Amino acid sequence: MTALELDDYQARTDDLQTMQLLLDQNEGLKESAIKIAGKYNSEIIAKNIGIDISLFNKLNPNFNKCVSAGKTYLMKLPRGLDTVFSSKKNTILGESVQQLLNNSMAISK
Repeated sequence: MTALELDDYQARTDDLQTMQLLLDQNEGLKESAIKIAGKYNSEIIAKNIGIDISLFNKLNPNFNKCVSAGKTYLMKLPRGLDTVFSSKKNTILGESVQQLLNNSMAISK
């Protein structure tokens, strides 16, 4: 197993442990939690997974501030949307980075 594969495996294991802990604490939990890191943008996530931005922000206060600072974030989503996010994760990250680049170029002009 390469170092990258090991990091990916550990991140997935941490995610599963975190989700299980949340489920154990609240058996009727209607949310899922996913640990993410990267230059994600809340509006792009919301658009791609089909969640209202106000609900996303309510579940994930200070999301943009935390991820833009390079911190790992435990993102909460309504149950079922976690799988939608996982399937679109690369697309969402790509769009988020593109928007960041576009904003940077607009500022520098």
